[in-house]
Amino acid sequence: MKSPLMQVAIKWTGILSGGMILLTLLNYVIGFDNLKGGISGLTQLIWWAFVIATLAMSNNDYRKNHLNGFMKYGQALGLGLLVGFFSSVVFSLFYYLFYQFIDFETFKKTMEFAISEIDKNENIPAEMKEGLIIKMIEQTPLATSIQYLWSSNLINLILMLIIAAFTKKKNNTFDETFKDVM
Repeated sequence: MKSPLMQVAIKWTGILSGGMILLTLLNYVIGFDNLKGGISGLTQLIWWAFVIATLAMSNNDYRKNHLNGFMKYGQALGLGLLVGFFSSVVFSLFYYLFYQFIDFETFKKTMEFAISEIDKNENIPAEMKEGLIIKMIEQTPLATSIQYLWSSNLINLILMLIIAAFTKKKNNTFDETFKDVM
């Protein structure tokens, strides 16, 4: 039998990673890009709003259905980190499989676009440009999905430090306040 924490984490991992995959495929099919190979500002806004809302809702679900309406900061942080980690693993796997085996051409076009943007940027010193361009040329779907895995977990940590502060709820009942006295 799974613990309530893992049940909630798995449920919300499915919702978060499924939503991220759906948004990615929707962006891919509709061509919602405003740059060659880039993600539009609107798509990014929708993506981040979805991630933040899902992480907050996972905490609310756990607090209301398994913790009698109360949740400590550490519990909120821990659940959000679990959901974010599991979702990043699922999405990284999707990203790798999609761009390695289904549409490698789009991946190559995205890297070419990134190289042209680096090359056009006058704020980057020439020697640094060369290094960045070499890194972009060497980029693969596997390397990109691994980079997503660690970077998304770092971003998730930052988000959860904030979200947990808003989703925690202290138990201020008389019994809880004076449990050590009675």
